Amino acid sequence: MRPARTIAAVIAGYTLRVAAARGVDPAPLAARMRLAEAGDDPLHPIDLDAYLAVYGDIVRALDDPGWPIHLATRLRPEDYSVVGFALLTAPSGRAALDRAVRYQQLHCPASRWQVDIEAGEVRLTWSRPGPPGLGQRAANEGVLAEFVHTARALLGPLPLIEVSFAHAAPRDVSAHAAFFGCSLRWNAAVDALRWSAAGLDAVPRQANPAMAAYFEQQLDARLAALEPGLVVQVERHILHRLPSGTPSLVEVARDLGQSPRTLRRRLAEAGTGFSEVLDRVRQREADHLLRAGRSTVAEVAWLLGFSDASAFTRAFRRWFGTAPGAHA
Repeated sequence: MRPARTIAAVIAGYTLRVAAARGVDPAPLAARMRLAEAGDDPLHPIDLDAYLAVYGDIVRALDDPGWPIHLATRLRPEDYSVVGFALLTAPSGRAALDRAVRYQQLHCPASRWQVDIEAGEVRLTWSRPGPPGLGQRAANEGVLAEFVHTARALLGPLPLIEVSFAHAAPRDVSAHAAFFGCSLRWNAAVDALRWSAAGLDAVPRQANPAMAAYFEQQLDARLAALEPGLVVQVERHILHRLPSGTPSLVEVARDLGQSPRTLRRRLAEAGTGFSEVLDRVRQREADHLLRAGRSTVAEVAWLLGFSDASAFTRAFRRWFGTAPGAHA
């Protein structure tokens, strides 16, 4: 089963509000996206392709290549609804980044953020498959700008190194250059941001661990409802087996009463693989266990099925770009 090509109503709603402030009539655009069906649910799914078509029409109507930047700079973290509050109250920049990546599926299930931290730099890659029309291109520019604008609102200046776009430059990139303030690379292989990892341990201005935990619970419940049932079952069996060592696909397939081949195929249909699910479970549990502060690094390594603490530390650095002892 492929991820649904939808986008949260809260995203479509603020896009239309900002466009209306620029003189665009929002009523026919809202009707095309059937936005009224969302009611009061900010995470109600809106057809993604309809949204991207509307986004492209707004760029054309305004005749403004800088529209994605304009839209991003009008955004406040709280405009993201519960996801925004989870970011605002996160205990650190690193935790806020983790939440932005983890809960992206609630806003757009067909898209993904991928984080790589290496040699003192963060590389955040954006992926949203689809036809490369004007709406897709401009909206992807907007997503990168929205991330940067939100990070600045939470933490202050973001030490950007480079922003890359997987399409040709629009006719005027002056708004992009002024906003990002770093090297811009067009016709790149991917849409991505690169910045110094030095700011990851900064504390958001409104950090509140208790409130952050509450918002996480709300979002995790919504996320669990979106997850394919099979993936949730695999995660649970992996978690159960981890203290005995790294579980294999064969073992988990046996737990589920399936052949390894069938489980591998069904996970592929759900858009994932066994190794990916295993890695995600370990990363999530490592984060929770170390933040709880009740287990040593060696104990967490054992609980997550690693052969020793050094193997766990290597994996942890790959996930978070820091040693387990420095995680908070």
